[in-house]
Amino acid sequence: MKDFMRRLLGKIHHSSKVTDYDYVLFDCPPSFTLLSYSVLSCCDLVLIPVNPDFFASRGVSLLLNSLKMRIEPHPTPQIAVFMNKTKTWANSPTKETTFYMRQIQQICDRATKDHGIRAKFFDDAWVRERVGIKRAITGGGVPADLVADFQTLWSACLGVIK
Repeated sequence: MKDFMRRLLGKIHHSSKVTDYDYVLFDCPPSFTLLSYSVLSCCDLVLIPVNPDFFASRGVSLLLNSLKMRIEPHPTPQIAVFMNKTKTWANSPTKETTFYMRQIQQICDRATKDHGIRAKFFDDAWVRERVGIKRAITGGGVPADLVADFQTLWSACLGVIK
């Protein structure tokens, strides 16, 4: 199971029946499972969504501090953290959300300095809190007012990958 993703990606890459892809996205739980280890051992970027609350910022710290030793001997991928369910007022994050954004930035900076992990916080790429996002799962589309948020997030991801 450890090298499952490497073998799967190799089969996809060498298959004449599968369309070529530039990017492959895996959605993993926040806990470390065998599947998570397999994905982490072969990815270029780990994208971590966090909610603007105390527990999420604590969770990011725990995750970053344990990530490097959990996937050794494989190289640690680039880490990018972004704010999800961002509370806004007048199209900007609220003071409370900004407080948590600063905390996450400090956590990423500390992980980079203390553990040699390339952790970046996307302070300008966040996704607003909207009820419509839950409906999008069954409705088949991203709400129009969130499209720009996801485009900004994707651009930030490409900036890290390339």
